[in-house]
Amino acid sequence: MKLVIAEKPSLGKAIAAWLAMKAKTQPQYADYKVTWLFGHMLQMVEPEVYDPKWKSRDIELLPIKPSKFKLQITHNSGIKAQVSKVKALHGECVEILHAGDPDREGQLLVDELLDFFNNKKLVYRLWLPAIDDKSIENAFNSIKPNSEYIGYKLAAETRSRADWLVGMNYSRAFSHIFRKHGYSNVVSIGRVQTATLKLITNRDNEIKNFISKDFYELFGIFSNNDKSFNAKLILPENIKTNLDDSGRLLDKQVLCDIAAKIENTSAIVSNYKTDNKITRQPLLFNLSELQAIANKKFGYSAQEVLNIAQSLYENKLTSYPRSDCQFLPESQFIDAADILKSILSIPTYSKFTPDSNIKSAVWNDKKITAHHAIIPTGANLSCIDNLKPSERNIFDLIIMQYIMQFYPELSYNQVDITLEIESYQFKASGKSLTNLGWKKLIVKIDNNYLEDIEATQLLPILYSEQKINCLKTELITKKTQKPLPYTEGTLIKSMENIHMQIEALVKQQELDEVMTLKLIKDYKASLKETSGLGTEATRASVIETLKKRGFIVTVKKSIIATEFGHLLIDVMTNNKIIRDELGFLSSPLTTAEYEQFFDDIQNNRMTPDSFLNKLYQQLDRLSSFTTLPFNLPINSKSVMCPSCNKGTLSLRNGSKGKFWGCSEYQAGCG
Repeated sequence: MKLVIAEKPSLGKAIAAWLAMKAKTQPQYADYKVTWLFGHMLQMVEPEVYDPKWKSRDIELLPIKPSKFKLQITHNSGIKAQVSKVKALHGECVEILHAGDPDREGQLLVDELLDFFNNKKLVYRLWLPAIDDKSIENAFNSIKPNSEYIGYKLAAETRSRADWLVGMNYSRAFSHIFRKHGYSNVVSIGRVQTATLKLITNRDNEIKNFISKDFYELFGIFSNNDKSFNAKLILPENIKTNLDDSGRLLDKQVLCDIAAKIENTSAIVSNYKTDNKITRQPLLFNLSELQAIANKKFGYSAQEVLNIAQSLYENKLTSYPRSDCQFLPESQFIDAADILKSILSIPTYSKFTPDSNIKSAVWNDKKITAHHAIIPTGANLSCIDNLKPSERNIFDLIIMQYIMQFYPELSYNQVDITLEIESYQFKASGKSLTNLGWKKLIVKIDNNYLEDIEATQLLPILYSEQKINCLKTELITKKTQKPLPYTEGTLIKSMENIHMQIEALVKQQELDEVMTLKLIKDYKASLKETSGLGTEATRASVIETLKKRGFIVTVKKSIIATEFGHLLIDVMTNNKIIRDELGFLSSPLTTAEYEQFFDDIQNNRMTPDSFLNKLYQQLDRLSSFTTLPFNLPINSKSVMCPSCNKGTLSLRNGSKGKFWGCSEYQAGCG
């Protein structure tokens, strides 16, 4: 018997159904037996399992560094029963087919269970990006030795151990410091969550400290007698010292002086250029992009979108959701006609007229990562009538993004005119639409979608060196706008695109100029290729954890940090000594670097030990943690516990009502 171990029941049942169908005509498929897991069946043991002394929360016992990491079966009766079932089947089989999800975590959760069983049998890997029948058949035809994926396992395993070490050690250390100052909160520290919290507190502070300023732009109204049009002054080099960091001119008088010189004079056309331009079809969704769009359009949280996308995947309606890729393998283009035919059989989409012969840029083998973009499978459409409204909304987004690939590119004429008047240059731009292309689909939904093209001016036909008149000038006063609070959608995008903030983040490290420039160059080149802050699969859960820990709250769609969240980041960053020692915990650079290390481990460019040894060196410095100059105010609302005279009392909610609890309860106070 050959044992297939799937990551979850839905995946196992889909594989089992496909095998049963194939066994009717091909007897060799009857030799397979399918079982499944419920996600991670094993968990890291508590510190006291390694050494009883670590049950105490005494900071003097830090750091916690196990010599060998141990796992145990998760404390859940259903999981324990399933592990026993899988173990029994494992004992009967001759070889194993690993059918975890096609990513690091999917690789680890089956591998770690096999290691727990001390497996010595042959293991092969079934790499499934989707669970429709065609995808399952393709996966069975592409089975490889499981050993080829050991990098995925080691990367996920190292990530798990690193997160455990950081969380266990620094959460205990910071909780101790906060308790000493009268705070009863458990201070949770995490590799990604603390860095994400800092992004949010930074945005809060930018909004709080924002002061609006006026800035100015100068336009000329020009005419060739047939038609007048606007052109904007290109700021000359000699006044660029008056610009702010965003390139805006704050000195009004400079433009007034220029306006006085040029009004009612002639300008020369120094450049007249017309180009036929296109806007390609938008890329398909990865998880982050889907979460961002769904949050903006429907107000769904990142976790809600992930849950819905997972449900659609388990119902075989869409492909694997935890993807960081927006492209498709070129080999899948052959499936497009069948998928479109299925989609157009749904009344909602029957009005559209996609051309299955159009091949957009999303079919690109060079852009494929572990997964491809999220797309409809064209299968199991009979169940869509039973979808919840939220599921139908997400399904609709995915389908529309797919259909757009089979409409022509949007095309337009771009006209650019450069004018010289006195010693100044003005520039005018205009567009005229020639083919609406893929945006036809969006116009049917939102008639305002074409504002960016239709609102631009139509420009006259001119020729080089032509003289035209400057009829008058207009000085436009604008105001700088304060940043908007994060929403879950924009926060997810910031986490994904952390490489775009590299320059500002590196400059905060107070390094010399040469090192700063080197790091900016190196980080921009490398971090763009990594997963950013967190991964597609974890970002939603990070946001949920920050909510549960009381670090952030959601007000309407906006995410803001609580007083407690600000307090933690202030303690970590306001003092240079602490910032130098502990700043890595809240720095997005560090968490992005971790993801780069994990990618190196996955691709066998780095060993897990070489990464963990760097972390151990940081943990060893916890012995001097209490000597750091924490600038944490005393919580005047706290009450000293009369029983242990160490902890503080706080009023808590229990199953029988409110009660006073000691912050040292777990450390021995009764």
